[in-house]
Amino acid sequence: MTLYGGNDPAHCADTQTQITTGGLLVKYHASGIKLTEAVGDAPIGWTLDEGSRDSASALEAAGTQTCSIMPLDGIGWLVCEALASGGKFGMPVYAAATDGYVALADAGSATVIGHYFGNDAVIAAGELIPVSFA
Repeated sequence: MTLYGGNDPAHCADTQTQITTGGLLVKYHASGIKLTEAVGDAPIGWTLDEGSRDSASALEAAGTQTCSIMPLDGIGWLVCEALASGGKFGMPVYAAATDGYVALADAGSATVIGHYFGNDAVIAAGELIPVSFA
């Protein structure tokens, strides 16, 4: 697993969604952690990297995969939905409807995750952006 900055990740052995990359928001679920999937979800952390792989180097399935989870603290790099009008430093970052993604536009009652800490620029879907957590 990976170490990152001043925080150590928690190694979660109970993923109920297959984790394919780092930078995705995760939430608590009674059966195990899952990717956020709605704008009103309350994330508990974000994935530091992809989940575990088996001996053939294939991603393990949900329910058997382990993953490094970071707390919502400091600045993290999260996967974002597209924003053609461009991001502005300090603008709010919200939970998105896309699994585990964040958005820079409020989709109506979306959970605020933090603030954008990047350069003023157009953001492509799937791009990692720096977020200062609220």
